[in-house]
Amino acid sequence: YPKGNLALINSFNLKQLGFRVYTGYVVSDRFASISSYFHNLLTGQDLVDMRPIVKKGGELAGNVFWKEITDLKARWELVEYLPNQYINIRRLNANGVTVSDLEDYCTSVAAQVRPGDYFTIASLQKDGFSHPLDETGFDDWFFACVLAEDHSRFTVRRMGKTKLFYRGHKMFTLLDFLRWLLEPVGKMDIFELYDLLEQQYGLLIKHDKILETVRTSDLYYDDIMEAVYIDYDTYFEEV
Repeated sequence: YPKGNLALINSFNLKQLGFRVYTGYVVSDRFASISSYFHNLLTGQDLVDMRPIVKKGGELAGNVFWKEITDLKARWELVEYLPNQYINIRRLNANGVTVSDLEDYCTSVAAQVRPGDYFTIASLQKDGFSHPLDETGFDDWFFACVLAEDHSRFTVRRMGKTKLFYRGHKMFTLLDFLRWLLEPVGKMDIFELYDLLEQQYGLLIKHDKILETVRTSDLYYDDIMEAVYIDYDTYFEEV
């Protein structure tokens, strides 16, 4: 009603029409709470695309929305198969994939990767890792989100349009990862480093960001050689 009187849209009238009124949003009184509404929204269908909600209601509902998603993922009721798109466990069950299969995937990866190492789904595959779940045809994002729920064995961080994992418990940064890559070799051509990140790990990080991280750390970058060293002492020994 483009010519309607907006003054009539108030808490009293909305409640008379069967809504619960909260600060910033309104929910049908068919739901006991905003949490109940989001639970119904997230579990009512086998496939749920939350991208429109994230842009609109996600911000309004704040922590309640994200807590509901977090709880459902932790219980394996939902798995994120693409960014902000979820598949219900009943749909997975109908296609022969169980919670035990998801847990076995995590266990298999944990057996493949040494504690203290970093990896992505792309690097796992390049290193020859395989699992029966690969046959489901899901995108790498699905497998990364499965691993991200195994907090007992993996730490994860969103980086370079994918998820970078650490085998163990440690909050890490891009610098920690770069240092780990350089430790075995001591030195790496900057362009080889760019290629390694993109080709082996599938990390699409802006080159300026990588170079800035190197320059503002205890790593050493030689502009003439265009090479990164694990530290200045390693560089000094070479020259």
